[in-house]
Amino acid sequence: MRRAFLRITLLALISAYPVCAAQPPDSICTERLAGLAKIWGAIKYFHPYLADRDIDWDAALVQTIPKVESATSANEYREAVDFLLSFLHDPNTHTVMKSSPSKETAAPAAGPPQPYVKWIDEHTALIVATDYAHFEGSLEKATDLGKVFEEASKAKTIILDVRNRNKNTGEDSTFWFAAAFRQNFPVLLERDIVASSLRSRMFSGYPTQVGGYTGYYAAFVTQDGETIRARAPKGQSHRLVFIVNANSAGFHDILGGLQSAGLATVVQEGESGIEGGAGGFEMALPEDVRVLMRTSEVMNPDGSIGFHPDVLVPASADFSGEQNQAIQAALRAAKEDLGGSAGRPRQPAVMVANKMENRYPDMKYPSKEYRLLSLFRFWNVMFYFHPYRHLYDHPWGETLAEFIPQFEADQNELEYAITTAKLVARIQDTHGFMRSPVLQNYIGTGRPAMEVKWIEGQTVVTRIFDEGLRASSGLAIGDVVLAVDGEDIMVRRTRLGELFAASTPQALQWRISQAVLSGPKDTPASLKIRNAAGETKEVSVPRSSVVQPPKYETPVFRVLPEGFGYIDLTRLEPSQVDKAFEVIQNTPGLIFDMRGYPRGVFEALGARFAEKKTVAAVFEGPIPQSPDPTEISRVKFLQFAEPDSNWKYRGKVVVLINEQAISQSEHTCLFLEATAHAKFIGSPTNGANGDVTQTVLPGDITVSFSGHDVRHADGRQLQRVGIQPDVKVAPTIQGIREGRDEVLQRAIAYLKTGH
Repeated sequence: MRRAFLRITLLALISAYPVCAAQPPDSICTERLAGLAKIWGAIKYFHPYLADRDIDWDAALVQTIPKVESATSANEYREAVDFLLSFLHDPNTHTVMKSSPSKETAAPAAGPPQPYVKWIDEHTALIVATDYAHFEGSLEKATDLGKVFEEASKAKTIILDVRNRNKNTGEDSTFWFAAAFRQNFPVLLERDIVASSLRSRMFSGYPTQVGGYTGYYAAFVTQDGETIRARAPKGQSHRLVFIVNANSAGFHDILGGLQSAGLATVVQEGESGIEGGAGGFEMALPEDVRVLMRTSEVMNPDGSIGFHPDVLVPASADFSGEQNQAIQAALRAAKEDLGGSAGRPRQPAVMVANKMENRYPDMKYPSKEYRLLSLFRFWNVMFYFHPYRHLYDHPWGETLAEFIPQFEADQNELEYAITTAKLVARIQDTHGFMRSPVLQNYIGTGRPAMEVKWIEGQTVVTRIFDEGLRASSGLAIGDVVLAVDGEDIMVRRTRLGELFAASTPQALQWRISQAVLSGPKDTPASLKIRNAAGETKEVSVPRSSVVQPPKYETPVFRVLPEGFGYIDLTRLEPSQVDKAFEVIQNTPGLIFDMRGYPRGVFEALGARFAEKKTVAAVFEGPIPQSPDPTEISRVKFLQFAEPDSNWKYRGKVVVLINEQAISQSEHTCLFLEATAHAKFIGSPTNGANGDVTQTVLPGDITVSFSGHDVRHADGRQLQRVGIQPDVKVAPTIQGIREGRDEVLQRAIAYLKTGH
């Protein structure tokens, strides 16, 4: 009885967990889901239907995931992928077999060898060219089609039967037939026409989902339509009717142009097949499943989108004889003059609205399918749009298989938030800030009125913002924190460090130091500290959700007692730049303090040093136009420092730097490096630059990341490196306790001695 009870209990526990989560990370189920993630993302960004049609692609994924998880064979996995693709209602996007189908030999054509002309009456000619294989291998056979067109040109009505009789005709046959058709068809045109063109999706960076930098955008790129030059004699007009089927290919742009101009009627036999001319990309998925996906769509001169036959008739195995339904429909269409574009669907020439991602704010703990949606969405955004993906320590392609089981296994909203934070940390970009109320509550919404930094491998108190706190707690500048709320400081730093994206080791320690004392607001922090005397003691300090640093006692800019100019770039306002330079004008050396975040003064500073237009920074950005990762091009552009009419400072210039200098701070350094030939003193900067953009994830989570790859003027890497000091010096615990600014002191010594 006990054994039966245990068996039932174990079965219940197993059934409570998702299929994939119960298998090892490298299981076939996880591989299948990873493949699903990749094709879902490729279609999301590059299938044209997703831009301007009402398709809930998130819902398609959510409904497909259970089918993938329950698949017991490769064929069932393929059926699940087909289910996802069915939401598009696009025959151009479908699964295909791994091996190309064997090429079949077309049955002998009925009647004369193809191509040939059959005269229906003295005014009506039927051109039969359904044997595409006849043209394979050489354009020499194109003359056969030319002779047929020349003969038929004497008719008033010309029916062109260009159905491809063999659905397995190889690409070569289709290519050669299309080439022959395009070369000879203009002999039937009395006036020029503009053929249909293609439009496809492209991106310049990742359009933000929240706000901020607006330089990134998505767009349709539309090719110019080809002009088909007429070669028929003036006055020799024809009523044209085409018969096509799902296997016809290579000339649909001409059909669209003829329809738009009102010069032809198109009869389609059977269901529409692959849209002629629409580009495609083939993606390999696990278990030999492949997907051929549309990457472009036809845009006709009359404003309609896609290929639209005028008449549809059922498919028939009989291609010959005037009683064939398609031929009969073509004859009727010719008599009724059904050509023209009046009834064709049009798309107004308006811009496409940017579709914002659904952040699902009510899903504090999303279901398993929506947690995987979160993973898949973020993975694809980084894959296509993060300019620094090539700098990751771990291959991004392996991240899906690693994190799918983790997202499936999350049991509550906190676990989901932590897993998401660990995923974001993998991009190793300090701009990768994750905003989640759940995660913030876990880290802590309150902090003491004090600052700690990572100095000499220790968590050291560097500032106390409240003198009352100093007196009541006995804390002192230079005290070393050993534990917070009973948790060993190194254990705490390691735990928190897994939650932060950081470009460099110094950036990670900076982010950890900002959070390491945090906890529930309005509750005290219990700190174990070691003071300068080596004594260990416990202190309790209050936490608050709002901490105001004390006001600075020193001016923003001044002349130091040693005679050198000093400007604090963390406090200098753009309106103060000219005044600051007046104060330091006659000094032999100038110190810029860039140990923090500036206030948008880099262009104004560059102008005060530049003698001529000078390259200050090099930008690169991803311009994906295809799901093929080898075709994700990058655009490069230069940013210049422009001189102004003010006098130029001629003294030596040094810049104080440390890990607090991030993004615009580092950009300011680039401008000073290029124009003032500044020397940098201190420790490496954060190593994160590039105009920030944001995406959103289920559960009301926002994630930021760098959208541009920013480099030194000479092309050197900045991201994940930081501005490197010419003179390395870092604070020491002893210096902190003695109240000395060792970095500033070293800068003064450098200006005095030149080394």
